[in-house]
Amino acid sequence: MNAGTSLPHVVRDYETRLMKAHKRAHDAMKMVMTSLLSRGKLHDVKYMHEETVYVHSRDIARKRVIDVQDDVRVVFYNPESKRRHEVVDLLLTTADVSVNTPKTSNIDVQVVRLPKNRFMVSFIVDMPAFGIEVYVIKKNDHSKRLSLEATALNGVDLTMKNAYLSIHFNGTSGLLRRVSTRDGTTTNITADFMVYKAARSGAYIFGPGGPALDFTTGPISCTFVLGHLWSEVTVARPGFRHTYRLYNVTGVQGRGIHVTTETDMATVGMKNMEVVYRINAGVNTSGTFFTDENGFQLIGRKTLPATPIESNFYPVTTMALMEDARFRLTLHVRQPHGVGSLKAGQLDVMLDRHTTRDDGRGLGQGVYDNVKVVNDFIIQLESKEQPFDVIDERTTLPSLDATLVNDFLQHRMVVYTTEPGIRLVNKVHPLKDNTFPCDVSLINFNNVYDTDVKYLYSIMTIHRRSFHCGFKVLDLDTENSVCENSNKNTMTMENLFPKLKMTAEETSLSGYDVIRQVSARSDIRPDKHELRTFKVLL
Repeated sequence: MNAGTSLPHVVRDYETRLMKAHKRAHDAMKMVMTSLLSRGKLHDVKYMHEETVYVHSRDIARKRVIDVQDDVRVVFYNPESKRRHEVVDLLLTTADVSVNTPKTSNIDVQVVRLPKNRFMVSFIVDMPAFGIEVYVIKKNDHSKRLSLEATALNGVDLTMKNAYLSIHFNGTSGLLRRVSTRDGTTTNITADFMVYKAARSGAYIFGPGGPALDFTTGPISCTFVLGHLWSEVTVARPGFRHTYRLYNVTGVQGRGIHVTTETDMATVGMKNMEVVYRINAGVNTSGTFFTDENGFQLIGRKTLPATPIESNFYPVTTMALMEDARFRLTLHVRQPHGVGSLKAGQLDVMLDRHTTRDDGRGLGQGVYDNVKVVNDFIIQLESKEQPFDVIDERTTLPSLDATLVNDFLQHRMVVYTTEPGIRLVNKVHPLKDNTFPCDVSLINFNNVYDTDVKYLYSIMTIHRRSFHCGFKVLDLDTENSVCENSNKNTMTMENLFPKLKMTAEETSLSGYDVIRQVSARSDIRPDKHELRTFKVLL
């Protein structure tokens, strides 16, 4: 957790407050899910445990190792308004297990042996919008599953493939070389850590002393795992690690390269340096790239070679992209970053920085309290249906596929384990098998109570986004689709909540001013770029 630019004691206090707020949020979710799965009989948070935990406020989130002595029930919650079909990972104490879902027993799994006699067990979870399901992990001494292990590259080039992409790696450095899409389009892509030397940099100012440089902190190790559910390559050196994973699954998760970077400047004593993750791709951008504005709009940015390096960096909160007449490369980010494109086809993503200089902007010191930082990205390559240049250099829109990929990166599956011995139903599907249209998202759904905590009504806010139509939409209207084409059917209260009797009114965004009555069969889709709010009485 990071508290931004503040004095050390303020940072520590803010981290502690964030940690407490994070715990309270999880407690609320555990209480609600326990109540739903027990049919209102249980409400205590003690019956569920987070699968990912923080040891202290400066710690990186870690997966909890699940001890499989008896049956272990794992609760999955899909926070998205779309169907979810994706691979999940659990850390277990044994590989000899079977995994049972509410529908199927002993589903297919992939097992990777890790150090300290731990095992990463991966399997596919298929859940409807806002669904909650309970999977059961059973110890099975007769399964004798084959465990994969990380293997050194040893100078041999490697290729990973799925239904959408083919990724080629250099066998010596372990770095990306090129990526091919399923329509045959191939582009050269490389990515690695670089550093800017801090010359005029301070807590509030980025002022490098020149172009970014290669650097080394020690010997590099390159390992890979090839599996039937996912494959990955890991490149590590002291203080730095980046992992490239490709999921062999149909749907949103398989449409991009999942990248995780780890930087720890303090352990290798890096001072007065600013670390970036640089992506070079064969994209003729002509000096224009795009960054999002708070996740709503993509704003065109023009690289100005004659100006200082720092004037060509911009904030990005969810995605940055660059394109030419043939294809588009989108970098999806889970955390906000600064991003620059100093050359055609290049993106520099700021990861961490150390500077001892006081820039005179009020902090009174530099930035030197570095901790380990982990960042998640998805690199998505999309071919255009017909070649066309950038239509408007001032603004653009993500493709429909990019919108879905980004939503699933921002809103990950929520995972808990349960205490043994409690009685729970194995699933709760509020929308049954229904889903929101691909371009419509649920922004808010909350209950309103009076002073006596008596239910009054619910407020629902939905948002419809626009997307770029020049790219092929993968799997739409097929069995692998996670949502419906917005133009195929109307979106009504009756379709979304088929088992509930309700009345609805459209209101102002605040929910206070009533605009009109809404029937159960009225089309409630907003216009593109718009939000609509409804008062729903259940």
